[in-house]
Amino acid sequence: MSKNEKNSLLITFAITSFLFILISSAILSSNQSLAENLSPMTIVATFEVGEISLEEVEREWNKFLDKYKTKLEAVNHLINVELIVKKARELGLDEDEEVQNRIKTAIAQIQQEATEKSKNSTEQILIQSLTKQEIDDQLVKPTEEEISWYYKENKEEFYVPDMYSLQEIVVETEVEAEAIFIEIVVGGDFTLLAQEKSGGLTAKKGGYLGYVTTDSAKLFGYDDFKEIASALKIGEVSKVIKTEKGYCLLKLLEIKPAYQETFEKTKRFIEKKLTRERRENDYNEWLDNLKEQTQIQVVFNIAEITEEFLYSKPPETVLVSLRSGDITLGEFNKALGDPDNKNKYKTKEELLENILKERILVQRAQKIGLEKDEKVSSQIKAVIEQVRKESEEKIKINTQQTLIDAVMKVEIYDKIKLSEEEIAEYYKENKEEFIKDEEYHLRHILVETLEEAKAILEKIRGGADFAELAKEKSIGPSGKQGGDLGFIARGITIKPFEDAAFVLKPGEISEVVKTQFGYHIIKLEEISPERQKTLEEAKVDIEFILFPEKQRQAFTRWLSSLRDEAQVKIKEELLR
Repeated sequence: MSKNEKNSLLITFAITSFLFILISSAILSSNQSLAENLSPMTIVATFEVGEISLEEVEREWNKFLDKYKTKLEAVNHLINVELIVKKARELGLDEDEEVQNRIKTAIAQIQQEATEKSKNSTEQILIQSLTKQEIDDQLVKPTEEEISWYYKENKEEFYVPDMYSLQEIVVETEVEAEAIFIEIVVGGDFTLLAQEKSGGLTAKKGGYLGYVTTDSAKLFGYDDFKEIASALKIGEVSKVIKTEKGYCLLKLLEIKPAYQETFEKTKRFIEKKLTRERRENDYNEWLDNLKEQTQIQVVFNIAEITEEFLYSKPPETVLVSLRSGDITLGEFNKALGDPDNKNKYKTKEELLENILKERILVQRAQKIGLEKDEKVSSQIKAVIEQVRKESEEKIKINTQQTLIDAVMKVEIYDKIKLSEEEIAEYYKENKEEFIKDEEYHLRHILVETLEEAKAILEKIRGGADFAELAKEKSIGPSGKQGGDLGFIARGITIKPFEDAAFVLKPGEISEVVKTQFGYHIIKLEEISPERQKTLEEAKVDIEFILFPEKQRQAFTRWLSSLRDEAQVKIKEELLR
C-alpha cells in the first residue's frame, strides 16, 4: 500500500471512528430505565476528571434513540467521548494548527447557518403574523344565507351515487379465469379462490375491493363497470372480464342506493369551502395591492436566467431591485439548490415569485412595526434563542469529533503496521479471493449520429487507422488516447456495449452500436484470460481487509486502558 493510499484509508476510518465509539465498551443490561423519583442531577457515573448526571444521560438518550439499545450504552458513550477528548488535549492536539483550522472553519460555517436560520425564521414569523393581522382577523365569514344558497345551487356536489361492494379475482389468462368461474358455479368459495389463485393486489384480502362507484371502479381497471353492474344481482359473479391488469371475475356483495346529502350534513363543509375561497381572494387582492405600492424593478426577466447565466454571473448580480433590498443571483441560486424548494416549486418563475412575495410581506411587516409587537417579539426571541442553543451544541459536537479524529490518527492509525509476513500468510490461505477476471482490451469511437458512425466504419474497413480516427472523430473522453479504454471485465460497462464487444475476436471491429451515449464502433485489441493475482497485485486488497480488524483491536485495547486509568465507575442500579 502506498503512503497516499494508506493516508486515504486512515482518513476513511477516522471519519467512521465516532460511530464505533458509540457502541464500544458498552455493558449490555436489560430492563434499564431511569428511576422516576430521582433528581435529574443525580450522578450515575464518575471518572477521573468528571461525572455524568441523569439529566445528561436522558438528553443523550432522547437525541439518539435509534443509536442506543440501552441507556447504559448512552452513559458509556458520554464517558468515552470525555476521555478521548481529554487525551487529545493532553497531547496538545487542540493547539495543533491543522486541527484548529478545521475547528475554526466548522464554527464559521455553523454560525453562518445559524444566522441564516434565525433570519429566515424571523421573516416567517413576521409573514405569518402579518397575514393573520391583515387577512385572517379581518376575514368576514359566510352568512347562513350564503351557505344555503350555495347548497341549493350546487346540489349535484352533494349527491352520493350508488355504491357497490365487490370482490375480484385477477389471473393472467382467459383459460384460468374460465376454469375458476366453473369452480365457483359448482360451489367453490369466491373468497378462498381469490386468496389461492388471484394475482391481484386484493388477493390477501380475499379479493375484497370495498365500495366503488361506476366512476371510481375505473381506478381499479374496470372502465365499463356501469354495464357490468347493471347485469349483476347481489351475490352473483360476473363472466370473465378482460382488463389491462388481466382477466377478472367480479362478485357483487351489496349495493348502497344513491342519495342526496342533507343541508345540515353539508353545512359545515360548505362554510369551510366558502371561507377558504374568500380568504384566497382577499389574500390575492391584498398581495396585488402591496406589489403595486412597492417599487419593483426587474433587472433580468426569468427567460434570461439560463443555466449558463446562473453559473457565469457573479453572486451579487441583481435580478430584481426593491426598495427593501435587492434579490441577488446568489440568493436565488441558494434557494434553487434547496431540496425543499425543488419539491415545492415546479419552475424557476414560481421560485422567484415566492422570494419576491416574501420580501414584500417582510417589508410590509417592518413598515407597520410588527417586530415591536410584544407577542411577535417574544416569538422571534424564542426562535433565535433556540437556534443559538442548537448552534452551540453543533459546535461542541463538531469540536469533539475533530479532536477525536486527530487523536485516533496519532494514537491508533499511525501506529498500526502490517508486516510482509502477515500479508503473505493471508494471501497463501485465501488465494481464491484474489482471482483476476478475464479482461478485454478495447478501443471505441463515439459519435452523435448513425450517419457519422456508418461513414467512419466504412473508412476503417477501407484500411483507415482506428486510433487516428478515434482521435479525430470521437466525442468520448478516450478519444484523445485513440479511443483506448484499457482492459475491461464483464459487468463494468452498459449492456448494449458489452453484448457487442465481448463476442469479438482480437483485431475485429464491431458493427455500429447504439447506446444512451450515442453511436459506437468498437475494436477488440486482445483478451487477458482469468488468472491468479500475484502477491504484489493482491497486496493493497489484503491491506484493506486486514487493517480494519487491526484498528478495531487496537482501539479496543487503547480505550480500555483509558477507562482503567480514569477509574470509571457506573451506578448501574440507577439505570434499572
